[in-house]
Amino acid sequence: MRMLMGCCLLAFSVWLVLPNRNVYGNPSIEDQLSSCNLPSGAVVRLYKGNGGATTSYWYSLTHEGGLFEREKQIAFAYSSPVFTAVACNGDEMTLSSSASDESFTAAQLGDLRQHPKIYWKEKLEGTGPQKSPDLMDAIQFIGAAALFVAAIFLIKQGVWRNR
Repeated sequence: MRMLMGCCLLAFSVWLVLPNRNVYGNPSIEDQLSSCNLPSGAVVRLYKGNGGATTSYWYSLTHEGGLFEREKQIAFAYSSPVFTAVACNGDEMTLSSSASDESFTAAQLGDLRQHPKIYWKEKLEGTGPQKSPDLMDAIQFIGAAALFVAAIFLIKQGVWRNR
């Protein structure tokens, strides 16, 4: 029983530190609006987030490059421009928004995985680096590390008891 509990804690601690797809926004309260597939096998998805009555909608564009590449945010808009759809045409992806349509090549999408476009109330804030760790990230990492140590302890206790 300790072995099973230790393995569950171990899996949960690893899950805690895995990054989610977004730099900004909360994936758990986002709805997918549209998606398209590029010939390379990459998938581009558009999400709309709704935090409730006290926040504006946000829009998140993500890119999943292939079989072993995780889905990652490549563009984010809070309030406006309103992202409305994505469409793939050959090796190019077009993002439609309330401001204008913008097209990206597959190479540009790869670059945006490292430096996503960030819009804040119609203004392009830039294509900065991925979000730097903050206090919540540190707390999450410390909690995961503590669970990991507890899981190893429980597993070792279970193994030693069976001998």
